[in-house]
Amino acid sequence: MTIYISHITALECWRSGRFDARLRVPCSGKRVRHPVGSSELIGDADKAARARSRDADTAAFFQGRKAVDVDRARGDSLLLESGLPLGRVSRESPVHVVVPCTCDRIDRVGVRCHVHARPFPPGSFVRLDEGLYASSPELCFVQMASVLPALELLALGFELCGTYARNCDGRTRYGRPMLLTTVSALARYVESARGIPGAAAARRVLKHLVACSASPRETALTLLLCLPRRMGGYALSHPELNYRMDVPDARRDCTEKGYYLCDLYWSQAKLDVEYESDECHTGPSRIARDSERRDDLSHLGVSVRTMTNHQIMDLARFDKAARQLAAALGERVRPYDGFAQACRMLRAAVL
Repeated sequence: MTIYISHITALECWRSGRFDARLRVPCSGKRVRHPVGSSELIGDADKAARARSRDADTAAFFQGRKAVDVDRARGDSLLLESGLPLGRVSRESPVHVVVPCTCDRIDRVGVRCHVHARPFPPGSFVRLDEGLYASSPELCFVQMASVLPALELLALGFELCGTYARNCDGRTRYGRPMLLTTVSALARYVESARGIPGAAAARRVLKHLVACSASPRETALTLLLCLPRRMGGYALSHPELNYRMDVPDARRDCTEKGYYLCDLYWSQAKLDVEYESDECHTGPSRIARDSERRDDLSHLGVSVRTMTNHQIMDLARFDKAARQLAAALGERVRPYDGFAQACRMLRAAVL
């Protein structure tokens, strides 16, 4: 018997971090390299996504054609523990599975069956264990696009392409060592998934996604600055998130570190915007380190601006900071009659 978990259940599997190894490209060496910076992270994740698109797990979906057994789903709760719902199935918190035919549906408390009679594109499933598969991050994104509003779907896209995870208990887990997927991998999958529910909605938001966000606040800041004016943003060009700035050997003796990570980096203007949270950027020692870091980046020709939580939460202060940033980038903030209302709606959704 083979189970294909999907939708929110598969998403919670990927959010848990327990199955990240299933997404990595196998390496010959014993030591697992941890990439640093957006370029390496995106490169590794995109390579893994391309490898998934060549496996046979998707073709196996139509071979079993057996009904999902809720007892087997409960039995897999030991594998899928750590806050995932398979061990406490109920009418309010069901296990979502996908089956290839209406005759495979099962009407029991704790299991929600989604029938998908058409072929899935390659790379749609990832093997978690013997007889147990989950929707890939790319298919998950499309499946959730059929039920989430556009802004929530955008936030999910940033998370799937970022280094943090929103757990089912509402807490955020930071410092994920890998990306679940990339914007280009999502785009390739969505293009091949035409006709699957959610694909059209997923396609509409792809152009607004940026990879490598390290926190929900970085995601919110990027959306506020870069979404179109009609959506409440300032329509600035997309930055690179957590861009790795390597120090040239010739300047290594004048800096503290060999590289620096820039929160929001615009390469054409050599401009870095740092988000300073209330928790991590207070105290004399941290303030001193931040000052030294700005001096080092300035030595490398990078202009550093800061954005505090107080600025983000205050509409007038954020508007001033966003317009100053636009001027520094040489970009124009065009007037729009309905912007104030769109801005308030966007802020209510992402902050």
